[in-house]
Amino acid sequence: MTEQPYDQQSPPPTTADELPPRGGHADTASLEQALRGHLLDTNDEQRAHWVAQRRPTAPSDRTNWWLHLLLLVKDGVYERPQMRRRAWARLYLWAVDHATQTGVFTSDEAAIQVASFVAELRYREIAGDVADVLPPADSIVRDCLSQISIPIDAIPDATDLRLLDIETMRRSRQAKKLVSAAGWHQDQVEDPQVASQLAAWRAVLPQLV
Repeated sequence: MTEQPYDQQSPPPTTADELPPRGGHADTASLEQALRGHLLDTNDEQRAHWVAQRRPTAPSDRTNWWLHLLLLVKDGVYERPQMRRRAWARLYLWAVDHATQTGVFTSDEAAIQVASFVAELRYREIAGDVADVLPPADSIVRDCLSQISIPIDAIPDATDLRLLDIETMRRSRQAKKLVSAAGWHQDQVEDPQVASQLAAWRAVLPQLV
């Protein structure tokens, strides 16, 4: 089935940062306090220092910690007063970028995170409150499509998965996630070349695993 564009009738997209956080109420309360009292209004260098001092050292724990942090920041964008939404949205984008630079997220995961975040802001009809902070649709779509690791003219036939090796399946699945994420923004794209590239990828979406 072809993915439908993200619109007002579609449910909000679900990404990894919406998974239930690991940790108890104390962890959540501590992070929420840090977000309100420190991270929200400090500069990027101070934020990076704070994170370096407090993030877990084990890779799996570090990923869960960042996902938990992102979930709390998203709540800040959605639930805090309108005049503070820009600061929360800016913090979310910084957090995704910093987590990517420090190896927690891959670049394709980061592209999907941002695409999902902006799409959900539109779905909730609050994107206008933070429009000057958000990347434009052209950039979001371009970032998603640039992360696809399989040429569009080399997509294998996915009707019989037994004929596909593991790496080909992985690349196809990655492409499907990225094209779907980019598709949430198709109605906002202004650059004809970007729109054409997205349309071409959406046309082959049923062929992806």
